[in-house]
Amino acid sequence: MTNTSTPVETLREKIKDIRMAMLSTISQGRIVSRPMSMQEMGPDGTLWFLTAVNSNKVKEIASNASVGIAFADSGSETYVSVAGIARITNDRALIEKFWN
Repeated sequence: MTNTSTPVETLREKIKDIRMAMLSTISQGRIVSRPMSMQEMGPDGTLWFLTAVNSNKVKEIASNASVGIAFADSGSETYVSVAGIARITNDRALIEKFWN
């Protein structure tokens, strides 16, 4: 049996029930991680998070956009680590969509 799922489809399936993730950024040459609540995964695999515009993580991403995101669900023994490039947006429509 051949797996024909795309990487995005595989990621979506693995994290579909996991809302909390650890976001890792670089601060002064050190890795800094903190829990974040994922809002949504877009069709292209974009992972959406909300944070205050003046937070340290926004400053760190502005300085170095390379990030890591780790998902874990010990109940289902699902563990996923994703590396990517973060982008900060102030799109009001998105903020209103995700704010709760």
